[in-house]
Amino acid sequence: MNACGLTIQLVAAAYGDGVIMMVDWDPEGNLTAETIHNYGAATVDEASPHYDDQAPLFANEEWRPVLLSEASIRENLSREYRPRDITGPWYADE
Repeated sequence: MNACGLTIQLVAAAYGDGVIMMVDWDPEGNLTAETIHNYGAATVDEASPHYDDQAPLFANEEWRPVLLSEASIRENLSREYRPRDITGPWYADE
């Protein structure tokens, strides 16, 4: 049981992949969130740089931050584009 009186239960995956998120609001209402995808965000495309990029984090029981504001997203952009401008995989012309 945690400090809020909630029972914490662990859930084990039987197969496949999944996204896990941990979200927290502090007493002032500020939101923080962390997430992990046990493989990567592009599990059907082995050529993608995101095919298994989160596997090391998952194996080390680490999390990555969820970018919740436009400013934090822009600070971490690798590329900005409009989907209609892309004719093939986004990483093909890098």
